[in-house]
Amino acid sequence: MSAAYSDRNLLFGVLALQMDFLDRDALIAAINAWIHEKTKPLGDILVEQRTLRADERDVLDALVQKHLDRHCGDVEESLAAVEVPTPLREELRSLADPDVQASLALLPTPSESDEPSPLPSTVSVAKPVEGLHYLVLRPHDKGGIGEVFVTLDQELNRQVALKEMHDSATECPVQETTG
Repeated sequence: MSAAYSDRNLLFGVLALQMDFLDRDALIAAINAWIHEKTKPLGDILVEQRTLRADERDVLDALVQKHLDRHCGDVEESLAAVEVPTPLREELRSLADPDVQASLALLPTPSESDEPSPLPSTVSVAKPVEGLHYLVLRPHDKGGIGEVFVTLDQELNRQVALKEMHDSATECPVQETTG
């Protein structure tokens, strides 16, 4: 079984969980079933288990493809860009399967705490985002494709997250062909 196939299945499962198509227990059950029948895509297993409908699987397959396209077709890079909650990560680590473990190794390291950091006592580090009504209060986290900041939406007067994409993440490299 190729590593890319395993990585894509984990990406499918994580995106399905993040999009609220299934819960953590259903995902773990499906991955356990996949471990015993690796020739089937995880989406098909979820349909067989009646966790997903076929049309939902198809939507998620398209979402996975769009996510891959966003990362120039690189399944490892795409998987590295998703966040997996620590409890799910730990449950997946407990599965004694080398393919699952190899895919887990591609996931970004979670921040030291899953708890939100406390609000700063001062906003002296705050900086306005040019052309927008957001005031950056502090950095929150960095990932493979960008950085997330805690900002103050000055129109709504509430804190929101603002993601700034790295320049390298916005475009796929152009492949030159010789004809």
